[in-house]
Amino acid sequence: LTAKNINLTHRFSGILQLIQYRKIMKTNCKNCQENLTNISNFCPNCGAKIVNERISVKSLWTSFAKDFFGWDNKYLFTLKSLLLYPERVFNSYINGVRKRYVSPFIFLAIGTALAMLIFNQYATEYIELSKAISEKEFELIGEQFESSIDMETFEKEKEEQVKMSEETQGTILKFFNLFTFFLIPFYTSIAYLVFGKRYNYAEHLVIACYTQGFLFITAILFFGLSLAINPAIYGFSILVMIVYYLYAYGRLYNLSKGKLVVKLLKFLGVILLFLVGSFLLGILVGFLRSKFG
Repeated sequence: LTAKNINLTHRFSGILQLIQYRKIMKTNCKNCQENLTNISNFCPNCGAKIVNERISVKSLWTSFAKDFFGWDNKYLFTLKSLLLYPERVFNSYINGVRKRYVSPFIFLAIGTALAMLIFNQYATEYIELSKAISEKEFELIGEQFESSIDMETFEKEKEEQVKMSEETQGTILKFFNLFTFFLIPFYTSIAYLVFGKRYNYAEHLVIACYTQGFLFITAILFFGLSLAINPAIYGFSILVMIVYYLYAYGRLYNLSKGKLVVKLLKFLGVILLFLVGSFLLGILVGFLRSKFG
């Protein structure tokens, strides 16, 4: 070939590439309308995956299996990380890492939805377990204050409070998601009070969402074991919740065993004050109801 023919060939090839390029650039991202190339797997503007093929039953199943059962699933990865390295999850989100883990509020919402679904499916069994735990709490309080209270009156109040607790649990099941999001500020306040101000309230709120979302999955697991093996197993879920809170915050604050024991006592003290306060309030309400009802 002569130099002239080679030059014409290059020019013709360049024109074909330009035509092809212009044809390619007519393709836009379906999510944000950014111009794309046919070799793009993800949109460079919004990060959405580029999907060109039509939906089929196979593609739907593949997508479902990948999203919900795949090892790269962000929810499962977040769940595993909260078990092994909770401080990494907390600090990552607080310090601005947003892609690695599920956001705390979505993580809490998923845990709440799963718990609500399972507990409502087995509502009768759930209420019976909660009733048994409530009766056990009253027995412990009665043993603690046996010498200073009228046991006959206490037993009467116990029956009324257990019945009220049973009704309350039924209401909570109906509005489980609302109660969860209303109680998150309460959990956050306890953590902020017990563990200090290295993190501000909003940052403690992030941590509370992650921990509570994780503990909902734990509660579901213990609930399933209690139904399958022995109802008493469910009572251990409360202990596991306390231990996990201490474990997660212990790693976050890098606490020694001695300091962790102090935090445990402080944590239990706050919970005990809350339980005793709730118990005394219940007695007061029962007394006012019997006197003026």
